[in-house]
Amino acid sequence: MLGLYQGFDELIHRTNLPLYVKTALLPFKGKIIYDGLFQAYKFYFGAGIKRELKESYMRAKQNNRIIQSLEPTQKETRKKKPSKSLKNWMPELNELAGKAKKLHGSAEHPAIYSPAFSLVKASIEFAQRSASDSADLDHLYKSLRKVERALRKSNMVLNREEY
Repeated sequence: MLGLYQGFDELIHRTNLPLYVKTALLPFKGKIIYDGLFQAYKFYFGAGIKRELKESYMRAKQNNRIIQSLEPTQKETRKKKPSKSLKNWMPELNELAGKAKKLHGSAEHPAIYSPAFSLVKASIEFAQRSASDSADLDHLYKSLRKVERALRKSNMVLNREEY
């Protein structure tokens, strides 16, 4: 968001943030500007609302929902981003999966080996699913739950360890 004569960084110092601002937003030459008049109200956020606001922002950013223009032509171009060709990570991930299959804990090894190796294998499987079909959220969540279970088991083994 831009001002007609001054940018926000000139009007408001970072130490005064967060700041609740009431103003009018206007489209101008493909940008969003404010009319130069605003009312500012100082307030404080608790830790819970900060996390919630950050998560809302990250969700909007990840899904390309940050609006930078109010003009329809800009919206259409924003949706039709040129697709970059992504690197195919599958050969490397398959190689890692093959190596990880050889990882096994046993009675003579420290207790952490088995859950740590399970965590490695589950993480590689999650990465393989992500790289092969990131649109299949059900399979991604299933793989992620395996990672979480392996992490919990690793945590339990570490917590049992006597120092």
